[in-house]
Amino acid sequence: MLVIKIKMSTVVSVFILLLLAVASVLVYLNRASPAVVTQAVPVAFGTLAALILVFAFNRPEPIAKTFGVLFVVEQASRLPVSIPFRPFSEQTLILAAEMQQTAPTTFTPPQGQEEGFDFLVPLYHELLQRAFVNTLADKQFGTWRVRTERVGRLEQFGPMPDAKNYASKVLEKEQLEQAFAKNRFARAHSMMGKWALPPGTDLQVVPPHAEPGSGEVGTVRLKNRFCVITIDTSRSMSMVGLGQYKDLLGATFDQSQRGYKNFLYITRINVSFAWHLGGHPDMAVHRAWANGIVDELAHAFDEETIWKRTTDGFMLHRHLPPTADNIPPPFGPIRMAPAAER
Repeated sequence: MLVIKIKMSTVVSVFILLLLAVASVLVYLNRASPAVVTQAVPVAFGTLAALILVFAFNRPEPIAKTFGVLFVVEQASRLPVSIPFRPFSEQTLILAAEMQQTAPTTFTPPQGQEEGFDFLVPLYHELLQRAFVNTLADKQFGTWRVRTERVGRLEQFGPMPDAKNYASKVLEKEQLEQAFAKNRFARAHSMMGKWALPPGTDLQVVPPHAEPGSGEVGTVRLKNRFCVITIDTSRSMSMVGLGQYKDLLGATFDQSQRGYKNFLYITRINVSFAWHLGGHPDMAVHRAWANGIVDELAHAFDEETIWKRTTDGFMLHRHLPPTADNIPPPFGPIRMAPAAER
């Protein structure tokens, strides 16, 4: 037995459209009657004005989020370092290590730029753009309808119960490489190497470049009929040393200044929604998808919350009794063994 489920909102919409169609036909058939035309025109204009007001005052609320992303880099290897209790994206640290292992010249500056910032800051800007996409693709590889749940430092994720009801546009490894064609980390993929997006979603990557009045900026943009997600990144401060992590690590001023650098980038995520589709049945799931992207990137990269979680971890560790299980993770870059040794 075939059972067809129809939403009540769909039934009401079809009924209203039928009434409007019948009214339009009747007005057209009686267009020679001044009485009919005189009454119909004000009604039509009134209906149009009412619809315009509904859309004008019921526009979907945009989403905006701004945060800083901080890379702490070892001067000798030019690789990002892992700091004990700092919950920075581990996949990003591994991504950098893999690139140095597979393409050793990636982190090798031209002669004369070994000590400055001119080579490393643009390089890490490209790494940041690739890391954003890889972080999202690590979870959204099979479907874009993904749910993430966190309790303390524990996290689990998986497809939402209704995921099978929504088709996905899956960008394969080659398509992602093409999108990042001008990025030196284009070949550094997420774990599964692909990214599932809502149908009809286009990915555009604008590599870091100089803009008058804005400095060095880059953009990752996702666009479909329901929304546009723009992830703008811009270069901020670049300094010698460990910054505020020096005291937590117990490093001397000389060790900090000679051994490390740190680069800060500002990330601005803006999401706008189609004004004419605010009441569409699929708008809610697209808003949830956009919120998930903002939440995922902020959780993995927002330096303000990362710093707080890091200091909380240090304080907790200081109050725990020393045991074999209570040894903090090592400080320094993640290093990949040569291929012959693996």
